[in-house]
Amino acid sequence: MSGSETVLIVHAGNPRADSNSALLAERLADAARSQGRPVESVHVGEDVDGLLDRLEAGALPVVVKHRNR
Repeated sequence: MSGSETVLIVHAGNPRADSNSALLAERLADAARSQGRPVESVHVGEDVDGLLDRLEAGALPVVVKHRNR
């Protein structure tokens, strides 16, 4: 993994419905930033073309599945 690779946090579900996974996503983003990595965030279904473009550009996807209660 290169030092400038963007970490793309992909939210599946509603983060407001699951505070544990929302906190996990925040901590993951903070950890990536502390290592000098750019971080972007996208919600599944909101901008599919943008998501695919980021993946094609080489972003490292990390999916956080939020439980909808």
